[in-house]
Amino acid sequence: MRGKQNQIIDGYDLFDSDSEAVNFLAHKTVAEKEAEKLIADVSLQVVSVDELNHKALEGERRKTGDPNLQQMPAWRVVNYIRHKMTNYNLLMNWIHDNVDTVKAYFLKKDLKIAVLEKTEKAYPHLAEECAIQRRNVWETPLQLPRSKTASKGDARNSTPVK
Repeated sequence: MRGKQNQIIDGYDLFDSDSEAVNFLAHKTVAEKEAEKLIADVSLQVVSVDELNHKALEGERRKTGDPNLQQMPAWRVVNYIRHKMTNYNLLMNWIHDNVDTVKAYFLKKDLKIAVLEKTEKAYPHLAEECAIQRRNVWETPLQLPRSKTASKGDARNSTPVK
């Protein structure tokens, strides 16, 4: 019978018992320990609010092809910060390439939370949106990639396993 430890992995039957799940999650490899250090030291480029808004808006204009875009919702600004003003993508790829897939799932969520916490401290006007995104982190189900080389850590290129 599956218990709470096994259910934490969003309903996937990866372990026969809770003790198996606990043992798997408790054992840390060298790569996992390194990932935890990298997450703790995640870098964030801090600029003035005006410069941030300008950079985010220019990035969104390039992305959408809409030169008339005048403002962006807070969630897009927070996403811009995470992907363009931190080493988030680099660390996500490092975790993906160096850590077991299931454990990487948890480390990637820890990384996103760490980036959102740093963003909230650096840009208090985005605190509400950072809090919303932090709450949503654990709502994303575990998606195991088809292969490490095919997905490069992008869940959109992954297929859920049941």
